[in-house]
Amino acid sequence: MKIVDDKSELQIGKLYYVRCAQIQLETDKIISVPILGEKHTDVKFGIYFFHYHMDGRFIGDEIHSRYAVDDLGRTNTIIDVTGDNLHVFKGIEIKRKKCVRLTTGINPPPPGSRNYKGKNTTKKYYQWYESMIGKSCKGKICPHRGTTMQEINGQLVCPLHNLRGSVESEVIIK
Repeated sequence: MKIVDDKSELQIGKLYYVRCAQIQLETDKIISVPILGEKHTDVKFGIYFFHYHMDGRFIGDEIHSRYAVDDLGRTNTIIDVTGDNLHVFKGIEIKRKKCVRLTTGINPPPPGSRNYKGKNTTKKYYQWYESMIGKSCKGKICPHRGTTMQEINGQLVCPLHNLRGSVESEVIIK
């Protein structure tokens, strides 16, 4: 069984084995949310708790509306493994899921927006992003966590933290 990762070549409509976070909702119902990347913190921009990012390539209608996933599979919601008001993290499982789009990632917080869980994450995110500008993303590899960047609208985009790179120069840009 080959499990999908950020380097996998996918086709819309096909079924794949995907790592999913088991999430218990307030109703006690358990759902499987596709995830991308490894569990990590983002201390540099104020996220001190361990979390996963959702893999919007496999997110269908039930999860789509609950976690505000847009048509490109992007959301600014992350799966907090310590639990939050949206869910309780129960573990990781492998599920067969249909690929519904080829893109995914985060929507970064709008400048001046509310902070995540009372932390000053918005300002720190943009400071961190500025510190990444000019770093190499040669071979479509993000300099932050080594994730394979996707080509979207003529730019390279990291699906984990939305760093954007130039296709021609292979460096992170504003």
